[in-house]
Amino acid sequence: MKFIPTSRAMVVNDAMKLIADNYRLIIISINEESGVDFNPPTGLPNVSVPMLTLNFADISRRVGNHKMFDEIMSNQIFFFVDIQKNADICLVHCHAGVSRSPAVCAGLSLHYNKKCDEYFEKYEPNLLVFYRMVEQSYKLKTKRHYLWKFGQFRAILSSDGRVC
Repeated sequence: MKFIPTSRAMVVNDAMKLIADNYRLIIISINEESGVDFNPPTGLPNVSVPMLTLNFADISRRVGNHKMFDEIMSNQIFFFVDIQKNADICLVHCHAGVSRSPAVCAGLSLHYNKKCDEYFEKYEPNLLVFYRMVEQSYKLKTKRHYLWKFGQFRAILSSDGRVC
């Protein structure tokens, strides 16, 4: 799966182009914790596009009462992508498309594709978001390895062999 960061202003145009090219698409919508950009974008075509919506501030350390990216959010992202394995492209948007969305894309790409350099060459990923994604990736891989090693892995596989 390919992970593409984009901005709030471009996500609808990008999604429509990808859908027109017959790509199976999923969207991760990263919005501000409150205010105008609190809700996901509108204007997507009348097709069913799975979307995960998260709300957190673009900060890398605690600042006042702003909502930070946390382990629960990173777990939601990995779960969402895992259950949408048949998608070709995961479009990830935040307000400007240069910090939070590239960080999520880098973490996902490192986990699933074993590379993330392009996101650091073209963008300025939020390091807190990236580190939390990497940390969650490690936890998921460790848990799966442990379950496989000790024979309990078969119990959490679905009939078609995917992890439940």
